[in-house]
Amino acid sequence: MPNRKAKGNRAKTRRIMRNRAGKLTVNKALQDIPAGAKVQVTINSSVHSALPHYRYQGKTGTITGKRGWSYEVEVKEGNLPHVLIINPAHLSVLGESKVKTTKAPQATKASKGVKAPKAKTLKEAAPAEAEAPAEVAEAAINEALKEAA
Repeated sequence: MPNRKAKGNRAKTRRIMRNRAGKLTVNKALQDIPAGAKVQVTINSSVHSALPHYRYQGKTGTITGKRGWSYEVEVKEGNLPHVLIINPAHLSVLGESKVKTTKAPQATKASKGVKAPKAKTLKEAAPAEAEAPAEVAEAAINEALKEAA
């Protein structure tokens, strides 16, 4: 029976599961999202691990915990809360609850109380008695002629 309707997990997902995000970056795949952060489910069809059902595409939820590399996201569907286990490649952080960075901020001279040297302008950097380039070239030619003679 070749005309039977498909009923799999990815049935009717041709437009929903299109990869509009482009290539998956390492930072996106390894992002560290804090608990309680608001996230949006944006399915990346090139990553198949911990892929949410297509009905949750575009839904907003909160991070409740972490399981391995994936996150537990609480999403409301109607009035019922659903807990989904989603790979970070399928999550976009919303608002002010941004992703944590692992690098410590580096101390600068200004933050230590030492004033940075003031940048000189072109007039201050050049000596007041600077000669024009044509005069410098003439002087070099005259010296070469004196040495040759």
